Amino acid sequence: MDAEILGHIEKLNQLLNQEGVTPFKFALVHPKELKLLEKNARFMTKAMYDTLVKGIQNQGLSSLPFCYFDGKDYHVLSGNHRVMGAMDAGKEHILILYTDDALSREEQVTIQLAHNQIAGQDDQQTLKELWDEINNLSLKEITGFDDAYFEKLQAIEFTPIKEPQLKTKCVSIIFIQEDLDKIE
Repeated sequence: MDAEILGHIEKLNQLLNQEGVTPFKFALVHPKELKLLEKNARFMTKAMYDTLVKGIQNQGLSSLPFCYFDGKDYHVLSGNHRVMGAMDAGKEHILILYTDDALSREEQVTIQLAHNQIAGQDDQQTLKELWDEINNLSLKEITGFDDAYFEKLQAIEFTPIKEPQLKTKCVSIIFIQEDLDKIE
């Protein structure tokens, strides 16, 4: 590995620490040097994993695995599949984000579960519009979606809610100053 690159990464870590930007650090490592999770609740289908590997082959690793450095080894806490995918894609080095703060096993598991649990949802209409912007078929393949997925989506129909005529009555309320002061 190029010593100049490693020096730049170390300088970056020092600057980020000095500026208080993040308590975490970067490292450039061979994916096989990382200790994968022994127990991982998150799984991928083979088709999804193959799509991940193909994306890494074509575009590199665009989301950093998060690791715990115990002074000797880097332990993957988030990004197990990305690390395995990088190995299967033949990547010699990947950039990782890590902490070297002392973490108990309980804290490590907490990070693992929290990172796997935090997931957003797609607005289906926006997702379809974005999909339609991609014309290159090999790029579409990397997304993990296909035309069949979008054919299943149906246009959203808005049905107005008709409320029955409500009976209304005007009521006046008068407050004395003491109660008005309490309300304000």
